Amino acid sequence: MQNLFEKLHYKDLQHSKSPSGDAAFYSLSIVSDRIDIELPGTGIFLVFNPDLTGSDFTISTFPITLEYQWKILKYLNSFNIGNFSYDPKDIFEVALNILDISEESALVHFVNAFVKPDNDTITPLQQFISDMNSENSGWSTPIPLSATDITAIVDHITEQSGQLSSLVAFKSYLLENDLKETLNRVKSFFRAFLPSDINEYIKDILIPKFRVTLLLSAAIEFPRNILYPYKQNGAIWEREPENSGVMTRFYFGQMLLYADNQKGIGYNLDLIGDLSPQYSEIGNTGLLLQLQKIKIDISDKVNIPEADADGRPEDFRGVYVDALSVTLPSKWFKTGSNTNESTLRIGGYQLLIGSGGMSGIFALEAVPTQNPSNGQIIDFFSSKFDFIYPITGLINNIVTKEEESVEITNETELLDYLNSLTNKNLYSFNPLGEIKLIDF
Repeated sequence: MQNLFEKLHYKDLQHSKSPSGDAAFYSLSIVSDRIDIELPGTGIFLVFNPDLTGSDFTISTFPITLEYQWKILKYLNSFNIGNFSYDPKDIFEVALNILDISEESALVHFVNAFVKPDNDTITPLQQFISDMNSENSGWSTPIPLSATDITAIVDHITEQSGQLSSLVAFKSYLLENDLKETLNRVKSFFRAFLPSDINEYIKDILIPKFRVTLLLSAAIEFPRNILYPYKQNGAIWEREPENSGVMTRFYFGQMLLYADNQKGIGYNLDLIGDLSPQYSEIGNTGLLLQLQKIKIDISDKVNIPEADADGRPEDFRGVYVDALSVTLPSKWFKTGSNTNESTLRIGGYQLLIGSGGMSGIFALEAVPTQNPSNGQIIDFFSSKFDFIYPITGLINNIVTKEEESVEITNETELLDYLNSLTNKNLYSFNPLGEIKLIDF
């Protein structure tokens, strides 16, 4: 056992508990040495449960959650459900405690709701005391002649019976040989205190609710001679250091296994993939690959939201890609050592490919030269083009929701215009335009 567990650890422990102790939540990740399988001779590894939160490439983590709610603990300091029989008497006692109904209030309600005087000369309370004395031999509770302190009557009944006055009244007015009829009377008693069905209300309080989950995931890890990871440095992306240990991974598919005492045992499967980091160089070509948020729809009954939004039929099967692009190396366009020069990017965005056709945005985008420290554009293809001024730029007016034109008369104004745009990652240098194909 020691050998089995000595390499198991945990991290990311989070827990919370309600002030009354009736609900709690625990979350942690079990950590082990990395679990992987290599595709023979390729250097490509299939990694099981890669570390999703800490990006530690040497471990596998198994996120686990446990949550429970047991409402009875909110009302009673200790409760043993094993000794609870769910018979009308137990339900009656627990309900009095949960609803915080005093003995005096219970007795008054019994008198008003269930006692019927034998004649017009006595009050319901006098009839109640007479019933108690006749049903219990040896009792001598005084019959009140006028307004009487209810607390004194409660104390007198408790003293003579050795039990709570509410339980004595329960036996006299609610308990029947027919269990179903007794339960109906109990429900009738509590209807004045609780509008919902007391039986269901008590079950909701007495039966604990719990849920346990385990997240399973996988990733394909590529050697650096296939995909070399890049990291963001200010406004630019640059190669990871040789000794960083960071590798490019394609994370795909997450299966959440759960055990729930209400929903049973099952799983939720999300076929969603991401390439991390955001940009990686293909081999040593200088081409930067971006691949973000791939969703796979293999069900012919339920669509992914993107397919519904595009009006695809219910039996749609296919793939959605949020962003897919290849950035071309700047050296292809200009000789020089500056790796931050303007270049082009071939991109596709919000691509939906599958039954019913293909749709999305395809673009040839300008990637301008930016200041690495603040992201400001300092050159826009000045070595490639001689712009003929004036140039018309468009800006969306956030107040009127309409496009406004801006006249640009020189390079300085052009850079100011570009730096005023909210999204500096996409620019309207777009000879392909936007293409949307359906039912091809």
